[in-house]
Amino acid sequence: MGEWEESRILRAIVTKDSFQAVVNRRTITHAVIELYVSAKRELIRFIIDNRIPGVKCLVMVADFWKAKSSGTKFLGLRLYFVTADFKLVSVLLGTRHFQPLYGERDGGIRGPFKRWIIQILADFGLTVADFFGSTTDGGPDVQHMMTSNLMLSWEWCMPHLTNAATKAAFGMTSNVAKSKNPEMLQLLKKVTRTVYQVRTVEVMGDLYEQLVRLLGVGKEKKLIDYKPHRFMSLSRVFERIVKHWNVLCLWYEERARKADRDKSAPPSPFPL
Repeated sequence: MGEWEESRILRAIVTKDSFQAVVNRRTITHAVIELYVSAKRELIRFIIDNRIPGVKCLVMVADFWKAKSSGTKFLGLRLYFVTADFKLVSVLLGTRHFQPLYGERDGGIRGPFKRWIIQILADFGLTVADFFGSTTDGGPDVQHMMTSNLMLSWEWCMPHLTNAATKAAFGMTSNVAKSKNPEMLQLLKKVTRTVYQVRTVEVMGDLYEQLVRLLGVGKEKKLIDYKPHRFMSLSRVFERIVKHWNVLCLWYEERARKADRDKSAPPSPFPL
């Protein structure tokens, strides 16, 4: 029931009479196992063919993340190395549901964390002795595990290294008095305030988008939101503000006139 006649004809054309596989839980499980085993064997062979025997030439990247829908925590472990033809490659060794038992958490998560890392490596014929360094954007537990527990050399992730260096140069700090670049820090606060006001003041409706179309300053109709933890995107934020400068001036002028017409409290002026 519910099957079209056309689908029956197509099935008769493309399906051989001898191919009548039964699809159930057992066959699906067997197929998944075969796929995993074959992929694992191929990956192990690839690693063996490209590693340098007796030399610590591998880099490990471990990290935790949570599923947005269920909040379930997972552990991921990725391998980086240079192949025999001098190409940098990365291989995801595995992801596992990380939920240690209550009794395993007496000493924190570092114990089960280390055990699970070693187990994942063992699945592919690897040990910690095969690794030279590690990097991660995880929390202090992950960094401590990589450097102090597994005794791996710390390898800076280039995006994070650049991000940290740029934040220091721009004087980014929670304490303004300790900032080494207070002028730039004040400018960043003004930029943040401008983006927030333009994106959240509902009484102005779609005026900003209309002004962008009217002045013909490009196809981008909104300001880019600025997030401190995504500091390297700040250049795009500045670029958009400079490009839409006349739009911003007109938007704030109309906002002040609207408040005057409505006889409401005057809004804050254009921060920049």
